[in-house]
Amino acid sequence: MMQIFKRFTLFTLCILSLSCASLVSAQTELKIGVIDIDRVFNEYYKTKAAEERINEAREAEKKEIDTRWAGRVPMLETLAGLERDLDNKSLAGAARADKVKRRDDKIAELQALERECEQINYTREMAIREQAGRSRAAIVEDIMKVVNERVKADGYDMVLDKSGATVSGVRGLLASRPDMEFTQDIILALNQSQPPPGAAPAASPKPAAKKPTAPPKK
Repeated sequence: MMQIFKRFTLFTLCILSLSCASLVSAQTELKIGVIDIDRVFNEYYKTKAAEERINEAREAEKKEIDTRWAGRVPMLETLAGLERDLDNKSLAGAARADKVKRRDDKIAELQALERECEQINYTREMAIREQAGRSRAAIVEDIMKVVNERVKADGYDMVLDKSGATVSGVRGLLASRPDMEFTQDIILALNQSQPPPGAAPAASPKPAAKKPTAPPKK
């Protein structure tokens, strides 16, 4: 029995050794790239341009609301004058009824203006958010196009995003070799299409230049 057990143990160790060797070999041959998508997104010139357009839209919205809201000032002044007149005890009869009606009409007018401003603010904000969403989606599409071209050109088996965080707030990728990362290459490739000041936008970004890679460690 002991002889059989020894043979079985030896056989099991051999299988485990072969499995570990295969795993190490597979890991050695697997080509992994690393990229910081957050940095790429923030340093892409189209991101800044999109943010500027969103800020301009918000500023225009604010000016429109402020202009309409300024109409409250003469309304409030008129309302205050009517309230002072109604405080006069000597005012009675048709004159008082007229003042009461004018006051109530002015209050209704103020409330209508407030609702109008709220509606404009809501409508404009929804439009701005939709615009921001479309811009973000287009930027991500640009980035992924260049990343995928780089992946195909360099033959990566896997690419990890070092900016991704887990539910605990800790980055999913804790460490990697510097030569695995090609973030800067993607940023340079994307920004090649940046037009000079005052010029029309250029065509879509060119693929990232292929970066020399070190031979796999043995």
